[in-house]
Amino acid sequence: MTDLDRAIVFATEAHAGQLDKNGAPYILHPLRMVSSLARIQTIDEATLCAAVLHDTVEDCDGVRLGDILALFGSPVHRLVDALTRRKGEDYGEYIERVAVCQNATLIKLADLEDNLDPSRGPVRPNIDRYLQARTYLMAVYGNRAL
Repeated sequence: MTDLDRAIVFATEAHAGQLDKNGAPYILHPLRMVSSLARIQTIDEATLCAAVLHDTVEDCDGVRLGDILALFGSPVHRLVDALTRRKGEDYGEYIERVAVCQNATLIKLADLEDNLDPSRGPVRPNIDRYLQARTYLMAVYGNRAL
């Protein structure tokens, strides 16, 4: 079993029973992100693992950054840490923190693209915030990101 396989199993178990705003199993969101990122020829497995795990610490009971470090190693841990919004952290500050790391930025752009996809259902309340974040992150790294 590859690290990515293990990350998918871990995320699937962590997100078990969670549904997105349209009633679909939540795990489909990070899996779509991995599919999108996997098209980038230079993407590494740690980045794909972090993409599938990106919401586990923030959104799943009992999952801690220490678990990610112990199970998936330092490169995945660093990316998941960069992508985990801190309690009380302003969204703009969070996006600026993500932008410091190119691979975290790639993952966040995939996250935003999936969240902005109109095929996922009606317009969500955070659309303006997502559009601003995408514009900022694309400006930081240019259109080479996705």
